[in-house]
Amino acid sequence: MQTHDHAMISIRPQYVASILSGKKTIELRRRFIDLSLGSKLWIYSTLPVGAVVGVATLNAVDTDSPSNLWKKYANRTQVSSSEFVDYFQDCEQGVALSLCEIQALEPVNLQTIREIRGVHAMPQVAVRITPEQASCFGRCGAYA
Repeated sequence: MQTHDHAMISIRPQYVASILSGKKTIELRRRFIDLSLGSKLWIYSTLPVGAVVGVATLNAVDTDSPSNLWKKYANRTQVSSSEFVDYFQDCEQGVALSLCEIQALEPVNLQTIREIRGVHAMPQVAVRITPEQASCFGRCGAYA
């Protein structure tokens, strides 16, 4: 039986809304941690929300030049071309994370996240979490 990783990924609230609505299925990153396909990404909506609000499965990872990523995924990113260019300025490579099985959760607030993880700081990009921590997010933020 293959086990999959769990990670908490930080995403700005406006993009989280697009992910949870199903409109945004590609999350773009300048860099990303190494995770196996099928891993669970626990979606942390950055401040002012400050909560884990959803979970998605990592379906595919594509590392390529920003221009190629735009050609392949522009219609699935829910970002404008100017936002895309600004974000990838001075980057030779970018990462497109394909998300599937996206589920909203009842929000798990910042204080609870800190207690579950045993740390004060939230990840800037993404951070691995243990299966036990993931289980706590799932229980605390019962699937909406």
